[in-house]
Amino acid sequence: TFALELVQGTDGVLFEDVPSLSPNGTLRFATRRDMWGEARYTVVLYDSGGVLRGGLNESAPAELTLLVTSVNDPPSFALRSPLVTVRQNTAGVPAGLGGFALNISAGAHNEGSQYLSFEVALSSQTVFANSSLTNPSLFSSPPSLDPATGDL
Repeated sequence: TFALELVQGTDGVLFEDVPSLSPNGTLRFATRRDMWGEARYTVVLYDSGGVLRGGLNESAPAELTLLVTSVNDPPSFALRSPLVTVRQNTAGVPAGLGGFALNISAGAHNEGSQYLSFEVALSSQTVFANSSLTNPSLFSSPPSLDPATGDL
């Protein structure tokens, strides 16, 4: 059997369970979500032959380093509602909804300093005065979302 002994790092932070090495040499471990860092281990192989009459049942130690690198996690948000209704004939009157985007996050806890920006793109539109026509000039200025406040 193999024995892994932690030399430096913390198992409880990087990994769900202590990494293991099977007799066929398969290394098994599961990283914790949004955690990164380094853990160093000493690995020793034991046999069942015992130590009687000067026998040795363990190999020389080998060093193992498990390096878990960070990745850029996707930002996330939610909309207060998927539908915004505005009355016709409000041309020139700015419309806005405070806090329309909710739970705005740059990603994992180490990504809070990243710059966020929303892209509000027209996916489809129907102008009912001319049914089935799309009209990019329906708005005097396109809708936008403020990533700091979530205001529409």
